[in-house]
Amino acid sequence: MTLFDNKQVIHIAAECAVLVVITFYFSLKHRQLLARVAALSNRVKEQEMILQKHEKILKNHDNVFRNLLEQQAKHTTPTMTMPPPATPTPATPTPATPTPATHKSPEKIVLPVAEKPTIEIIETEIEAELNELEAASLKSKDKK
Repeated sequence: MTLFDNKQVIHIAAECAVLVVITFYFSLKHRQLLARVAALSNRVKEQEMILQKHEKILKNHDNVFRNLLEQQAKHTTPTMTMPPPATPTPATPTPATPTPATHKSPEKIVLPVAEKPTIEIIETEIEAELNELEAASLKSKDKK
């Protein structure tokens, strides 16, 4: 009997070939997954930056609205009460004199003049961000 007979050698060679193919396949898939994770990580970072920009814009709007409300509160009286309803007395007729107005409308608030309306600035920022994302996705497609 020889050290290895032919069937045993063929079996060992086939198992080695299968192991090499499986190792190659999984290493290829591992590299693809790492590339995909890196691309998704970059997208998450880009989205986080966009969210931070939007958060800054929202805080700015919140501050503007708070300032407007504070200015409006300064120009209006703190308590506004309605006068009691007048009960007419039929025995003595009252002369027809106009009653003075107890409520005054608040003064108009003068807003600072801006070069562009705020909504247009936001729209242009969003368009620029979308263009950046499209360019990044096209680059990632070209790399593949």
